[in-house]
Amino acid sequence: MLTATFGPWILAGRYDAVLGRSFAWNWYLEAGWKTEPFAVYARGGLFKVDDWDDRIYVYERDAPGSFTVPARYGRGWDAALYAAWRPARRHSLWLRLETVRYPAPWALTPKDGRLELRLQYRYQSR
Repeated sequence: MLTATFGPWILAGRYDAVLGRSFAWNWYLEAGWKTEPFAVYARGGLFKVDDWDDRIYVYERDAPGSFTVPARYGRGWDAALYAAWRPARRHSLWLRLETVRYPAPWALTPKDGRLELRLQYRYQSR
């Protein structure tokens, strides 16, 4: 993974490759902005994993207590938006919006993609 930080701005990219039953790869680029009360990240990537045995697991940002590590399989692209806001010491809010698509003609077997939205609010009593 390559990461660069410029004050509150963050730029990161990663390329994963697997040589198993076939040659599989996953690539993504992420840009973000982080300050004390607020953080936002946008991420986009491409993947080509033709065999289930070569699937690639990728960690993704999520709200505290949620753990997102999808297995990339097939041919497609993904995009995600993550935002966190802590307006006061006891209150915090997280938003995560993600889509994964398997478009024809690139996908060997085009299939329905998915769209996911998560919203989490947390109040800390102490």
